[in-house]
Amino acid sequence: MPHLHRPWIDAITISCPHCNKVVSRIKQVGDVWLDAGIVPFSTMKYFEDRDYWKSYFPAECVIEMKEQIRLWFYSMLFMSTVLTGEPPYEQVSTYGMVTAEDGSKFSKTGFMIRFDEAADAIGADASRYLFAQTPIANDVRFGYNLGEECKRKLLNFFNIAVFFTTYAEIDHPFIDLKNLQKLPLDLSDKWLLSTIATVIRETERGYNEYNTKDVLQLFEKAVDDISNFYIRINRKRYWKEGATDDKKAAYTVLFYCLKTLTQIAAPILPFLTEYIWQCVIRRYSNAEESVHLSVWPKAQEQWITEGIPLLSMVQNTRDLLSLSLKIRNEKKLKVKQKLECAYLWFEKLSDRPDSYFETILKTEMNVNRIEYTEVLTDFRQPVIKLNFREAGQILKGELNTVNNILKELSNTQTDEIAQRLLKGEAVSLPGIRKPLEAGIFSIEYEDKASLGSAVQNNLGIALDINITESLKQEGLLRMLLRQCQVARKRAGYKVSDKIYLKVDCSKALQSLISREKAMFENELLASLTTDFIPEYSEDISLDNHHFTINLKRINN
Repeated sequence: MPHLHRPWIDAITISCPHCNKVVSRIKQVGDVWLDAGIVPFSTMKYFEDRDYWKSYFPAECVIEMKEQIRLWFYSMLFMSTVLTGEPPYEQVSTYGMVTAEDGSKFSKTGFMIRFDEAADAIGADASRYLFAQTPIANDVRFGYNLGEECKRKLLNFFNIAVFFTTYAEIDHPFIDLKNLQKLPLDLSDKWLLSTIATVIRETERGYNEYNTKDVLQLFEKAVDDISNFYIRINRKRYWKEGATDDKKAAYTVLFYCLKTLTQIAAPILPFLTEYIWQCVIRRYSNAEESVHLSVWPKAQEQWITEGIPLLSMVQNTRDLLSLSLKIRNEKKLKVKQKLECAYLWFEKLSDRPDSYFETILKTEMNVNRIEYTEVLTDFRQPVIKLNFREAGQILKGELNTVNNILKELSNTQTDEIAQRLLKGEAVSLPGIRKPLEAGIFSIEYEDKASLGSAVQNNLGIALDINITESLKQEGLLRMLLRQCQVARKRAGYKVSDKIYLKVDCSKALQSLISREKAMFENELLASLTTDFIPEYSEDISLDNHHFTINLKRINN
């Protein structure tokens, strides 16, 4: 039975509980809105059990399209006023029209999308997501492309659960959240717990105000915080062998945050959240039978307070990582290519990262060291140019002369003049008799030699893009390691499987691999050896070098 409405419902017959006669749906109906309007009474035992009825009356919120102002909303109000003298709802909400993705109207005789087809193609949760993320006063744009976008957001959330179970299937942890605060939490743990506590508090406010758009924005931000930062910088904590306290803390914090987000999203995404609850939350803890029967999470104010100093530090760290990726893209440098140095500038010295976040920056930016500078001009060279519209009126015949003088200035002269211009002071140029007003000049910045730089608000970064032969070899090894990880996955090995590894390449590259043997064996759960017959091989090329990756599972 595809759906419980016409025409499929007409195929269903039931037996009368009193006479056992077979009966089917009554096909003749009256005004459906009058029928719907009496629902708060006809289905809630108004005449049979008044106490039961009072426990549900009035409804907290009723939501429908705006046509229901004169139909369902009105008929409910009319019926309730006649019977009780009171309104049947505390609040009513209504969207505008449901339209196509381009804003055009659906039509029974033109373009339309049947919900049955949409639910099959997009999914019920993605459809609910699409509606719930729309501001209440707007039309709801509905279509397959928008549905696919919602599905990608749901996949980001689902992948957090996949990551957890990938490693939990190896270690089989049992999570007792009562012990969470007793564990040795690092700074990223405390930051994430503070973030999630804030999400709980703000989500409660959103739901109480029936503002699902804000709820989903908070949900999306939390998913991004976990998947694109927390997991990214903590992946190795789950990969370590043995049941250390640090590993237990990493599992517990991630589980708590996954459980909390599952509960928060459940009213909007009932099916995916229930699936995660049954497959992950109940599997690794003593959780309630269903996410929809669970106790709403409580925002820990202590975590919020403790995490406040970390918020700006983490945001600065993420901003710097984004800027470093931007520079690499502009300079066409691969992420796996190790660089010698990153130079960091902060408008406030107090914003500089401590050793914990500095280590994260070095690792994620893939640089050997970090240095700090107090002035942007240490890695960005100012270039002084004329604002020709303003300058022409003042300089007149000297315009070209001044423009040529600017081009001939030394770096030292340019720095000095730029500092005066930034203060709004008049400047003197060689060969020009009188000082010139700051308003006729503009300052632009160029990267100094062998550097790529980017600035955002109160911080900046420059990468030393000079790649020595040693750095090139190190980058090549990192890229090869990544290809071995991909080959391992393509071979169908589990994360916990130990393997034999042999890389066929030139003697020079073979010596490099031998030098980094510990890294390859640790990262790949591998034993580097030539004494085995491969069960999986893959040929690859990296920077004009050719490799053959040979793998075999070690039978324990």
